[in-house]
Amino acid sequence: MGTAQDIGIGYAYMLKECFKKVFKHDALSIHIFLDRWLDLVASSGLKEFKNILTTFKEWNDETIRGFISQYSNGYIARHNNKIKVVKKISFCIKISIF
Repeated sequence: MGTAQDIGIGYAYMLKECFKKVFKHDALSIHIFLDRWLDLVASSGLKEFKNILTTFKEWNDETIRGFISQYSNGYIARHNNKIKVVKKISFCIKISIF
C-alpha cells in the first residue's frame, strides 16, 4: 500500500493528465470542462493546487479566451529570449574587458 504522499502524487498526476484534455474540447464545452476540472482540484485538498484555483477563478474569462484563440505569443517570446541572451553575452564581454 502506498503512502499518503504517493497517493497525493498519483492524484496530482491524474489532475495534470485530465487538464491536458482541455485542448481537445471545442469552444462551447471548454467552460464546462474547466469548471468540472476545478471542482476536482478543489476536492483534491492538495495544497500545491491552491494557487491554480485562485488564478483560474480570478482570470476565468481570459483563460477560456486563451484556449479558444488561435493566436500565440510564441513568436514574440522567442525574439525576447534572443535579446536577453545577446544582452547577457555582451555584459560578460564588457566585464572581461575591464
